Amino acid sequence: MKRMIAMLMSVALAAALTVPTLAAEPFYANEDTSPYDDCQGNRSCPMWYFSDLAGNNWYHDGVHYCLDRMLIVGRTGPEDSTFDPNGSVTRDDLVRTLYRSAIEFGADVSAGQDTNILSYTDAFDIQQGSFEAFQWACASGLVGGETPVLEPNAELTRAELVMVMYNFVKWLQMDVSVGEETNSLSYDDAFDIPEGAFEAFQWACGAGVIHGVSQHELAPGSGTTRAQLATVLMRIDGLRPAQNIPEDGQRFDPLGAHFAGQWVNEDSSRCALQIIGNGVGPFKVTVRWSNSAFSFSQWEMTAVHEITENGDSRLAAQDCVRYDVTYQSETAFTYEAVEIGAMQFDYANVGGKETIRWPYELEVANECIFIRENNQVLHPVQSISEMGNGN
Repeated sequence: MKRMIAMLMSVALAAALTVPTLAAEPFYANEDTSPYDDCQGNRSCPMWYFSDLAGNNWYHDGVHYCLDRMLIVGRTGPEDSTFDPNGSVTRDDLVRTLYRSAIEFGADVSAGQDTNILSYTDAFDIQQGSFEAFQWACASGLVGGETPVLEPNAELTRAELVMVMYNFVKWLQMDVSVGEETNSLSYDDAFDIPEGAFEAFQWACGAGVIHGVSQHELAPGSGTTRAQLATVLMRIDGLRPAQNIPEDGQRFDPLGAHFAGQWVNEDSSRCALQIIGNGVGPFKVTVRWSNSAFSFSQWEMTAVHEITENGDSRLAAQDCVRYDVTYQSETAFTYEAVEIGAMQFDYANVGGKETIRWPYELEVANECIFIRENNQVLHPVQSISEMGNGN
């Protein structure tokens, strides 16, 4: 089974490598608190596959974050894989990426399914794979409005980025009050902020979503690069509260959701596990294994909780399906579905270290040992078969 589907969309010092660099835009005020400090810069890092990215560049964290979640993908590949961190961002790029972000956040994006955007005179300029995203964005009030055009191919300014992100965060019902006391007038070019965008810039500066291109400049009229967009998306995610981590020795709890979270493979290969439970029915289990920048496999299944004779916790899954996915372009990919059958996941919590053993024969191992990623916000992974347009 094949289907074309819509596809959408870091903090360190630059080193002496022959790759493009950008003006530094740090993620945290204290760079020592980066969530990707443990990234080894090898195959376990999604940036490893791209010839124009450097793991020690300032944009590492944001690009790592977006590649991990398929929010932004490479410009070219797979023979010559490039990401183009300095590349400009269009309104089409932003809308498509925010649509994927909304899905990653578990938000309901069905509001735009019946929205007629053909009334816009340039609706046919929307890129392949972005039509549903524009339906959602128009219905949600993120783009569109009173004007008869959408300008999907227009390059995005920093002011436009901030305004759309501000409205996106409000649409997600996140707190935007943090910037109410922020003094944006301390920037030399504060009066260049467009009318109606000042409140959005107060929030963005107060929340640390943007830090300016320098100590004294916001550059609201300047263009937005792909690396900057990736970093802003990660910062917005960082505003979400972290999950609680279970106590030492605690097992899977069918009536709770403390186990719902993400795990990464112990041997640092590009394999990740996600388990989601609501305390009522079966658990949704997703495993994603990436073997290049332009292909991955995703196992999807439902599982029930069991206690073994030894008193251990495990999840028993039935009717597993594996989706083998290949990117065809920056905005679309194809997949084939393969029925797998039964699987199990063995859980342990020793010394505060949560692990899950998945006895399944991959190309690189007979089993995977996943380690819980502490304090990470859960992003529900959408089923491949449910995503976007297709044929």
